[in-house]
Amino acid sequence: MKEPWRELLRALLNRGTLREIEFTGDHYPRPESYGFLAKDQPAKDGICFHCGDGGLKIVWTKHDDQPVLYVVCHECGSHKISESQLRQWKIIMPVFFEKLAATFGINHSVKSVVPEMVWLLGQKDGIEYYFVRYVNILKPTQVTVELLKSPKSVVLTTNETFTEILQQFLPQPCLALETVVTLNQDGTMTADISEQLKVAFPEPSAPPFEFRKKGQVWIVRYEGKEIFLRDNDGPRYIAMLLPKPGRSLFAIDMHRIAAGYDPDTTARPNSGDDLTDRQTMREAEEQSQKLLAELDQARRDGDRIVEQEILDEIEKLANYLCETKGFGGKMKKNSNPADSIRRSLQQLIKGTILEIEKESVECANHFRKSITTGLAISYDPNTQHDWIL
Repeated sequence: MKEPWRELLRALLNRGTLREIEFTGDHYPRPESYGFLAKDQPAKDGICFHCGDGGLKIVWTKHDDQPVLYVVCHECGSHKISESQLRQWKIIMPVFFEKLAATFGINHSVKSVVPEMVWLLGQKDGIEYYFVRYVNILKPTQVTVELLKSPKSVVLTTNETFTEILQQFLPQPCLALETVVTLNQDGTMTADISEQLKVAFPEPSAPPFEFRKKGQVWIVRYEGKEIFLRDNDGPRYIAMLLPKPGRSLFAIDMHRIAAGYDPDTTARPNSGDDLTDRQTMREAEEQSQKLLAELDQARRDGDRIVEQEILDEIEKLANYLCETKGFGGKMKKNSNPADSIRRSLQQLIKGTILEIEKESVECANHFRKSITTGLAISYDPNTQHDWIL
């Protein structure tokens, strides 16, 4: 149904007037069926059926006392036309806009943007739809300046010429109605621009690696698989490791962070018989950070002997800190073996990985291979994983 539709679009450029002769043919719907055409004044001239020339003289004669009309074409000669074919129709623009918006499933809310040239039809799924009736080829900026204000939009034009002109200046898709809209025999219109929208406005892809807390659950996404974990210390410990790949963390510090304390809080004496003083505690903590850095270097160098020596030193220091320092940096006299903290973190991380394995074996295996537990805990994957935390 290209011809009637093109004639309608052509009529939009001519202030919305067209002749009934342009709808001749049994396979064309009657003008009344469109719903947005109103009868106008009769035409004063005719169009040749054969060559399409317009503005031709109409000759009236009588045959058996009945009027007979002829169009006189200098190229093709005279041929008879019916009186009804001289009737003119006018496009009712508000109704046309309403029907066009319905064709694209737009929330209809028409607003003039550039008088007699550009209208905002409405929105759908956050995308604005504009209709451009006319573009001055010599001064396209008259239209493009306004459309550039709405980059997330679709621009519908009357024909391909205007589409090509606008697309040179605009980043958003410009589509010609004559190619994307189909006029049906019952006068209705259909359109499908889903493919064009997918190209112009692709759906944001979910991050391939995600490990973050939302409300009372942890959301883990690994290579497209989404996993939900209950909030407990296990996911918290893993989340502490992910931003620092290849860097060891002190199990005691992780334990205190999970409990809501600042690991950098400096110890302060409580009484005269405390087991250590503030200066000694600060030096012990500095020594722990130095040992962790040396441990990371030994692991990178693959030096197992040095690695084990440093781990032994870390264990001694951890036991010392557990015996002298409580949560929040307070001194304490009762012993708190470091081994119990190590076992606790190890079990919680292992339990979390087992939960992950129920949904994604690949993700679970990744953490098993990448996380080293002990008093010095690290996450060191073979390949880079950019986690959204």
